Amino acid sequence: MGIRIALGASNWDVIRESLHGTLLAFIAGLTAGIMLAVAGMRLVQGAISGLLYGLTPADSLNILLAVCVMLAAVIAASVVPAYRAASVDPTSAIRSE
Repeated sequence: MGIRIALGASNWDVIRESLHGTLLAFIAGLTAGIMLAVAGMRLVQGAISGLLYGLTPADSLNILLAVCVMLAAVIAASVVPAYRAASVDPTSAIRSE
């Protein structure tokens, strides 16, 4: 990051690069998690169908809401470190590496 800033990258470029890596990891984990959740739901659908009043195990609104909450948490947890990475002095960053 220090080299990119020293070569003229803007703060927004550094923040975007930091968030890009985080979001790629999030999307990979989310995809794997959804696949495992759907497979697990199909296995236990008969056992839990009586426990869900007014819902189905694959209620798309609840799944979408959970995805949005997780996305908001990932972005909130990533913005502060990305902003700090963008505001670091490039010479001190290069010296510490």
